[in-house]
Amino acid sequence: MKILFSAVILICCNFIALADTDDSVRIQTLIVYQDAVGRGYTTAGATTHFQDMKAANVSSMPVDNEKKLRFASVLNRASGKKHVQTKVGVGLIFMEMRLTGNGNMPHKLIMPGYHGDPPGGGKEKSRVIITDLSSMRNYIVTEPQDLKWLAIFVKQVGGNG
Repeated sequence: MKILFSAVILICCNFIALADTDDSVRIQTLIVYQDAVGRGYTTAGATTHFQDMKAANVSSMPVDNEKKLRFASVLNRASGKKHVQTKVGVGLIFMEMRLTGNGNMPHKLIMPGYHGDPPGGGKEKSRVIITDLSSMRNYIVTEPQDLKWLAIFVKQVGGNG
């Protein structure tokens, strides 16, 4: 009987441990900065640009609940990779995300502000990289339905769609 009781306790502890290690993204708030700077950035430059926008009181737009949930599901389906210092591109969209159960720490996100057919024709993007500058993680989005939704999202929040 003691063995059975010990086994039940051990199984319950494992389920609790697995629940605690769930690393799925649950977004509490997501805001998009209305900043239309067309210059390129490095990782460090994009990080400091968040401070510059706050100092300049750049307006921001909260993302509605439906889009916030969809954005979280896009991030959850994306493959993850550690981000390293690099040039991150031109025409970025700057966002701030706060996660549920993560205190009040904001995550600074950047993503390309251009999706779909590039100027002059060509192929649609086969992937989009959304970078969390706070955790230094790249979310690599490759699912076609997610890429289409991100293209629409970018147009709605004021990107170069």
